[in-house]
Amino acid sequence: MLYKEWEKLIREFEKSGKTQAQWCREKGLKIKAFNFQYRKYRRDNQNKEEINKTNWMPIQFEPMMTSKLNIRIGKAIIEIENGYDERLLQTIVKSLEAIC
Repeated sequence: MLYKEWEKLIREFEKSGKTQAQWCREKGLKIKAFNFQYRKYRRDNQNKEEINKTNWMPIQFEPMMTSKLNIRIGKAIIEIENGYDERLLQTIVKSLEAIC
């Protein structure tokens, strides 16, 4: 029997409200074969349900404009970005000027 046929039978079983044993007897199916396919069906569909239950939240990204300034003093290169500490930069430049 094809998997699609098993799926149809399993959905029919789930709607019946009967036990597997009762339902299989009425349909003339071997309970072990049905139980194997039923567990496989539930496992496969559990993964699908988990994916469907995932709540995705839309996110919008705003492009950030960053401007960088590179200062070269001798062999040293200082890369400056928005929000830099002015005093720290002055101290570094003075130190590098003395060394270079």
